Amino acid sequence: MSIRRRTSITREGYYYLFILAFIAGGAVMRQINPLFALAGLMLAPLLFNWRIAMAEIRGLIVTRRTPRVAAGETLVVDVRVHNNRPYVAAWQVRVVDQLFRLGAPEASVKNIELIVPYVPPQGMARVSYRCRVYQRGEYRLGPAAIATGFPFGLILVRRRLRRSQRLLVTPRLGVMQESWRRYVREDRNGTQGPSHRRGAVDGDFFALRSYRSGDPPRSIHWRSSARLGQLMVKQVEQRSDRQITLLLELWCPSSPTDDDLLAVEKAVSFAASAVTDLCRAAGGKLTLSISAREPLYYSGGLSPALRTTTLDYLAVAQPTEEVDAFQAWLEAGAGGGGGSTDSALLVSTRPAESLDEIDSRPLPDWVGRVPRVSVRDPAFGRWFRLIDRPAGSAAEPETASTSVPTNPMPDSRDVPATGSSRRQANGAS
Repeated sequence: MSIRRRTSITREGYYYLFILAFIAGGAVMRQINPLFALAGLMLAPLLFNWRIAMAEIRGLIVTRRTPRVAAGETLVVDVRVHNNRPYVAAWQVRVVDQLFRLGAPEASVKNIELIVPYVPPQGMARVSYRCRVYQRGEYRLGPAAIATGFPFGLILVRRRLRRSQRLLVTPRLGVMQESWRRYVREDRNGTQGPSHRRGAVDGDFFALRSYRSGDPPRSIHWRSSARLGQLMVKQVEQRSDRQITLLLELWCPSSPTDDDLLAVEKAVSFAASAVTDLCRAAGGKLTLSISAREPLYYSGGLSPALRTTTLDYLAVAQPTEEVDAFQAWLEAGAGGGGGSTDSALLVSTRPAESLDEIDSRPLPDWVGRVPRVSVRDPAFGRWFRLIDRPAGSAAEPETASTSVPTNPMPDSRDVPATGSSRRQANGAS
């Protein structure tokens, strides 16, 4: 679907009309017949330009294909122009696409202008452009517009498409540091080391070692201890299906500062990177509770689908002042009790000194044993580090390229690029 075509005169067309008016005026004032004939001949290119441009643009369809992209990465948009008319080719087609972030000011809407030299009848031509998107969130591609002034460039016929395409820009991913690795791999029986594959029986014995302070008495192998004359501890295979509980608190005051917003983005990136890291391992169970304006709770196995769902949620997650990670976890169905907190971790955007105030609220006693980390704390760098990327406030276009036209009919899997309101397009903040 598209809005009715609009016709306008180009700058070159106004120059042409000025000369035409000068000749026509001289013919009327001087009554010179050759000038009348010349003025009539000069009208023909205007009418011919308008008729050809109208015929060319009538059967054109624009589609897009976009990959998944994270904030700070380069977005590559593949734009395809299809010509459904059986006999009329399209020349010098101009495609103006848009990219803007929902909720951003109108001035942040940018234009990306592409030129398609030739689209054959019943064929297709591709153009592509790249831009860098610096902020996570929900974006809109389109509405797009197509225009042509072929063959003389005196008359420009423009058509704007109605629909737009949704684009989710996921949070930036970072590098999980040693404290996170130690937290994930920690042996709940008192040992520490790399995880092993599960044997025939979960928790199969594989080695003995000397007793260390803090080892649970139940792990002591008394027969070996009596034979060797010193306390020996059994080491068993760690579970490959680890059970991790991650609580994320996206707190932000009602009048946030730049530091508050930076803390929120760092916490969101940490959660996205942590879930991505956990989903790379085979097997396991994750309990994820995110306290935000629209909370999220998940408890189940690790899978690529969980990673995709979590990244899509975090792309649009918004902080709020009214958050309570522990209360949201309990209301969502946390079992409570001491055993459920062995693998729990709270990551909050609150200042580090205010995390201890959680214990003053009416919560179960075992909540106090859950470790908590503030992303504002300099020590958070031992848990997570963002990958440095160029800073920016807008999605800036980088390059545009045109491919060789092809003759196949349009791919039915393409989604129509569309639009209804006129803005600028080129990337968004």
